Amino acid sequence: MAEVSGLWIYPIKSCRGIECETSLLTRDGLAWDRHWMLVDTDGRFLTQRQFPGMALIGTALGDDALSASAPGMSDIEIPLESDGERVSVTVWRDTCSAIDTGDKVARWFSDVVGVQCRLVAFDGAVPRLSDTDYAGDSGATSQFSDGFSMLVVADASLTSLNERLVEKGVAPAVMRRFRPNLTIEGLDAFDEDHVHELRTTSGIVLRIVKPCARCIITTVDPYLGVRDRAGEPLATLNEFRASREHGTVFGQNAIVIGGAGKRIARGEELAVDWNF
Repeated sequence: MAEVSGLWIYPIKSCRGIECETSLLTRDGLAWDRHWMLVDTDGRFLTQRQFPGMALIGTALGDDALSASAPGMSDIEIPLESDGERVSVTVWRDTCSAIDTGDKVARWFSDVVGVQCRLVAFDGAVPRLSDTDYAGDSGATSQFSDGFSMLVVADASLTSLNERLVEKGVAPAVMRRFRPNLTIEGLDAFDEDHVHELRTTSGIVLRIVKPCARCIITTVDPYLGVRDRAGEPLATLNEFRASREHGTVFGQNAIVIGGAGKRIARGEELAVDWNF
């Protein structure tokens, strides 16, 4: 039997995440995950791919507001309920409806990131469907994630990668580099590649639908906000986890099939349905 070893949400896409003991599951994934996003003057999403220093933007959730912090800046609060102007924004090839959080917030983030940008909140009135090539007719949705509502990684997979890094004289990587939503104890290394569904006794059902292709964000030190000059740990992943079909893979994307409205907790048991 596997169990949940970690739960993470990233309220602002590509900014620092929050490790949770428990989280509410919604149809879009864990509550408040990637609910906000920074966009440029054309409405296109910004990430650590272009601005690695975004890793240093901290987030904290209160009862009524999201608090954001950054080195050398006073904290700023953003109401959880947005009532600003509705705007159209772009995440990869998807055009989404969003709600602008206002000029004061935009000035704060523009100063932090170093370019003109605005913070937008996901418009829950307009669902964003996940790619039906992988999600099928499930009706799965997400907010501002790259495409799917959950990212799942087995702890043993990180252990296996770190063994290879240490053999090369490279410092082990922390799980934060890979930005999972759910980590699992009790699976062998890369067994998440062969999982069909994960289930809890409370009725939560998560379906694995697509390998997660990794990019240069994995080379960003989450504590310093700078890229590794040698391109690690991505360079090592490229040596043994690359494929023509999916690129360099670490972790699996999942969608919510059942249990929206229930809570999931660290330490909770997971029944595993395999895809072979």
